[in-house]
This record gives sequence, C-alpha cells and structure tokens, in this order.
Amino acid sequence: MARKIPTTTYGQTIAKDLINEILLSKKTVRGLISVRPYFTITVLNFEFRENKEFIDLVLRTLLETPRSVLYREIRDSMWSSGDFRYNIPESCRIIRRVLVDSQFASDNYVWKPIGEQVIKELNDLHRMEDDPYNWPVDDFEKHESAILTGIWFFDIMVKEALYQDIRWHMWMYYFTHFTDKIVSNMKVGSREVDLDSEWPTRYHFVIYTLFEVIGSWIESIDQVPAQNENIVLQHVNAEHENSNIVKSAIVLIGICLRKVLESEKLDQKFKSYIAIICFELYFSLYTKQGYEKYVECLAISIRQGGYRSQSSSSTYQNALTQAYTGFDKIPHISTDGRLKEFEMRVFGRNFSTV
Repeated sequence: MARKIPTTTYGQTIAKDLINEILLSKKTVRGLISVRPYFTITVLNFEFRENKEFIDLVLRTLLETPRSVLYREIRDSMWSSGDFRYNIPESCRIIRRVLVDSQFASDNYVWKPIGEQVIKELNDLHRMEDDPYNWPVDDFEKHESAILTGIWFFDIMVKEALYQDIRWHMWMYYFTHFTDKIVSNMKVGSREVDLDSEWPTRYHFVIYTLFEVIGSWIESIDQVPAQNENIVLQHVNAEHENSNIVKSAIVLIGICLRKVLESEKLDQKFKSYIAIICFELYFSLYTKQGYEKYVECLAISIRQGGYRSQSSSSTYQNALTQAYTGFDKIPHISTDGRLKEFEMRVFGRNFSTV
C-alpha cells in the first residue's frame, strides 16, 4: 500500500482521503473480514486520521459476523496461564494487535464497539418471539455466542490492563447494561426447561459467566505486580475509583448482584446461586494476605448492591438473606471469627444458627 501513496504532500492528502473513504465503508470492511481479515491489521499500521473509527468498525463487524476470526481467536485464547491471564497464541493476530498492548486498547476505546454490539444483539433478541437464549442450555454452542464472546473479550482486555498498570476501568461497567438487558429478555417457561438444573436456560449460563469473569478480576489482585498504581486503594467504601481496576470490579459486582436479586424474572434458587458466588468470593479474598481493606470494600458492595447512591431495596435485602440461609457456612467457621465478621459487615447482625 505504501508504494501506491504519492510522495507529494497534496497527493498524499488526496490518496489518504480516498483510502479513508473506502476503508470506513461497512461494505468494504465486511468484505475484508470475510476474505482477508488479517489485512485489517496491516491497515492499522498506517496513521490514518480515522484510525479509531476504523478499529470501531472492524471490531463491531467481527462480532456481528457469525464464526468470524474473532470468535476463533477468543476460543483459542481461553486457556489461562495460571495467574488468571489468558494465553494468547501468536496465531491470534487480531486479539494480540488490539488487546495485548493495553495502552493501545485504552487509547482506541476498543471496549466501545464490542460493548455496543453486545447491547445491539440483546436488543435484537428482545424483539424475537422465540429468543434462543431462553432455550435450555443443552447444545448451546458457547463459542458461537456473540454475547459470551463479547464478555470474554472484556475479560482479556481488563486483565491485560490490570497487569499492565492501566489506570482506568476500561469501561467494564458495560456489564451493568448487559445484566439489565439479559434479565429483561428472560422468559423462563417459554420453552420446557429444567428449573432444577444449574443453568436452566442459556441466559442463566451467561449471567453465571458474567459473575465468574468479574470475580476473577477481583481475585487477580495478588497476581498483579505489587508496584502497580492501579490497585492502590484510596477509600474503604463501595464508591467509584475509576483509576483502580479491582475497586471498580468490586463496585460492579455489587451493582450486577442487585440487578439479579431484584429481578422478578429469576427464582430464589438461582438468585441464591449467584449470591453465593459473591459470598465465596469474599472468603477467597479474605485468605489473601495484605488485602483486608479490599475485603471490607467487597462486603460493603454486597451489602449495598453497589455504590451508595444506588441503594438496594427490601427485595434485594430479603433475597440476600435468603441466599445466606442456604450458604454452606461450615468451611468458613474458624477461630479468627471471619464468618461472624462477614455477617456483621453484610447483614449487620450475627445469625444464631452459626
């Protein structure tokens, strides 16, 4: 391409304008993705004025195109290296180009096209008479799901940003919108589903995955370089600290938990299942040395359902308490009083049965 660009300033301007007009065409990008998807990486090496727009269009088109290379690359990057990070093979050239360099990802807002496309997908599903995500989880091709692929994209992005000391939450709060729309779309009973199964529908599995991902961001804290400034805690509360990725994830998990527990679409069994994931996360974090203040932040977020101005309802508190009655407390009874401390922090009282 470089050999074709004229050497005069005027000629270069005309040529770049023409290239920009062509490459920012959705039809052109769709064609590239179907025939030569990795040519998009070559294009990124040129400093076009509309580079961010091009990246936005490419990522959005990749996610909306079933079985595009993005789906394969996310699937092939799923194996963790043991410290919560993904092993991203050299063959995953798009993921490596847009996510491995977290500063590039942050500068180019790569969360936006993925987040917006997941929301569009959920909006489209909402208009369907028979939404397939309300079907049983059996035969669910998870790595062909635009919603799950979008969640896993965020997972790679946030973890890389956490390890690379990016002082920004990378717009993980898109997950609150995902949760809202997933819950809104749920119609349990539209097909025959087994309500006693771990994940009665595909939406149930997606919600579970979303909480597991957020939880892994929080649990990553002891694997992050100790000198990272993006894990320096400023305040022991559940209020926003946008430069702190772990604190942001703690606030986020509380907000999403509130949306699940306050929903009329979900039964108490599944609400308890999700709440218990958060309870177990608390005790897992408790065992990590040196993060006591983060443990307290997590308890506050669980109690409030996120930050204070988004205060929870009696519906939330009742569902949370019901979940705790079914929580296996025995593994957490110890001489250091951690269980009673948890109860006081989250519920404001100790339970006589403990």
